Amino acid sequence: MHRRLIPASATLAALCLAFPGHAQIYRCDDGAGGVLFSDEACGENAELVEIQQTSPLQPPRYRPSPDATNTPSDAIRARQARAQQQQAEASAQRELENRIRQQAARGNVIAGMGPRDVERAWGRPHSINRSTDSGGETETWHYRNRGRGRLAGPATVHFRDGVVTRARQWERTSRR
Repeated sequence: MHRRLIPASATLAALCLAFPGHAQIYRCDDGAGGVLFSDEACGENAELVEIQQTSPLQPPRYRPSPDATNTPSDAIRARQARAQQQQAEASAQRELENRIRQQAARGNVIAGMGPRDVERAWGRPHSINRSTDSGGETETWHYRNRGRGRLAGPATVHFRDGVVTRARQWERTSRR
């Protein structure tokens, strides 16, 4: 008789392990960007989680309930915002570089150009004055006469730290 009790008790124990009771699990935000799981509702934002277990040897698979909203955390939103800002700045920089190239090719000097762009547009200056002050390094390029036409008179280009801040060109006056 003892031989029959041992296998029966072993079978009962195996059945208890194979079919565990179903417990309710709740998922909650902890308010600091983290997630808590509990067997009791942990606040107004508690979300009932459905857990499927196919075998006692496999871990349960987490599936959020259908009405759960998957919203990114503040850190993810901040990273996305920074990435969008960097993309916008890179796009603006490319636009400025294209505009500078186009203006230099047309023979115009605009604010934001560098020394090479000015040389492409107007050539080498007749003279250059350099100075340094509390705001940084400044240069003024002087041109005597810039070719023919109405705007062929003298010109100056002002740089601050290697970037054009202002360009002035005087009209040639007619001689009588």
